[in-house]
Amino acid sequence: MQNLASTLLSRGPLGVELVNGIDVSPHHYNPDESVENLYLSVDNLNMPLQFHSNHFDLINSRLVAGGIDRNRWHGYMREILRCLRGNGWCQMVEMDFNAQSDNGTLTDGHALRQWSDKYLRAMSQYKNPEAPRRLGHWMRHAGFTDVEERMIPLPTCGWSDSQREYDIGVANQENVRLLLGSLALYPFTELLGMTITEFHVLVAQARAEASNPALKVRPVPKRNSLKRLRVGADNYYHRQTAAIFSIKTEALMSSRYGFLRFSRRGTSPCRRQGKGRGNLGMGQVDQSKGRHSVA
Repeated sequence: MQNLASTLLSRGPLGVELVNGIDVSPHHYNPDESVENLYLSVDNLNMPLQFHSNHFDLINSRLVAGGIDRNRWHGYMREILRCLRGNGWCQMVEMDFNAQSDNGTLTDGHALRQWSDKYLRAMSQYKNPEAPRRLGHWMRHAGFTDVEERMIPLPTCGWSDSQREYDIGVANQENVRLLLGSLALYPFTELLGMTITEFHVLVAQARAEASNPALKVRPVPKRNSLKRLRVGADNYYHRQTAAIFSIKTEALMSSRYGFLRFSRRGTSPCRRQGKGRGNLGMGQVDQSKGRHSVA
């Protein structure tokens, strides 16, 4: 989270002048390494957001599904919409942890598939493990329009014939190794009753399989739901502010690989649907012609 916020603030006059970063723990960032106009805080996203309405130009919510309560999502979406200014937009990135094999060699007998099944079963007691697949529906239900969803493959190691995906897998391998342990310790031992020995054995086997190029493993791709809120052209930015909501920073797989491009303005016509917050236009996750990107 801190690296992303610093990047946004380093873009000069075309970048972002003020960033509010929210995380689950103060140990996930170092205040001594902060930059000017970056405000980091700790908060509980299951509680109402403590921001005024029409406050942010951009809200980037990513990998919070492991912390958001099952019955919180609809309210969370509505509050994000409330906090957005005209000409602002929201991007959400979540991971579906259902591990799959690109060549079909990963079976139910593999430890990595067992890890996925156990994690999804444990988290379903209090959270919603299907949240990554429902972001678009929830955003529309909250009042967003022209919502775009994109599925992004994420190899767990360097196995792809595509050079770009191969490089992503190589860079991602250490992240996968870390999250297989950090994400699962509490749900496996406390919610499913595994012993610590059973936990370590399963995680070690899952790590070995995730790092095996022959299995061609990747989770069900990440789904990005992206929404841009726009009003009249005369209401241009005089100050850009952003909020970054993040949980489990050790699992932030997307920020290092160039998947995300923050598009601020578009050329397509906007259309208003219903009452409320102005004309709504669609943005893109990747770079596109006629749009100024900050990434």
